[in-house]
Amino acid sequence: MTDRPSMIQNTLSSTNHKFVLHKANTKIFNWQVQKFDVPDINISTAKATSSPKVGSWNLAGTAINYDRLRVQFLLDEDLQAWIELKTWIKEIVDPYGTQPTNLYNQAESTAAIHVMTNNHSPTGQVFTFHRLYPVRLGGPSYDVTVSDPTPLTCVVEFMYDTFDLEIAVDTTI
Repeated sequence: MTDRPSMIQNTLSSTNHKFVLHKANTKIFNWQVQKFDVPDINISTAKATSSPKVGSWNLAGTAINYDRLRVQFLLDEDLQAWIELKTWIKEIVDPYGTQPTNLYNQAESTAAIHVMTNNHSPTGQVFTFHRLYPVRLGGPSYDVTVSDPTPLTCVVEFMYDTFDLEIAVDTTI
């Protein structure tokens, strides 16, 4: 008798998530998040050779590299979410040069993506991003040539030290 994995009961839906940024003064942004991709994880590699006749091969390296976390969010008429993120960027780097860079103090944060079931209850699976901060904030794109008005969105990109997939026993958010 072979050990067979259990059948997949439900597939994961791309709309079943909750994004939570644990940063003061970003409450509007948390409600406006529309789309994001869990970033890729890469390891460095090195090419090794022994002799010209044998050729070369790749070896796994010693560093893990993470791509940026890219988040698309809706804009309201007052641009509140965009202003929250712009203010955060200015906390990190003073554009006028009158304040020191504040990257490793209050300017960094933690973000969590809670995976939800098809019934919209937490699965306990949480992608957690540690020491997260914005590095790119896109601007609104206004266009009078569209025939049907659509809500405006922007994209923000975050860097972070690491991220993990945590399996929580307590599924309250």
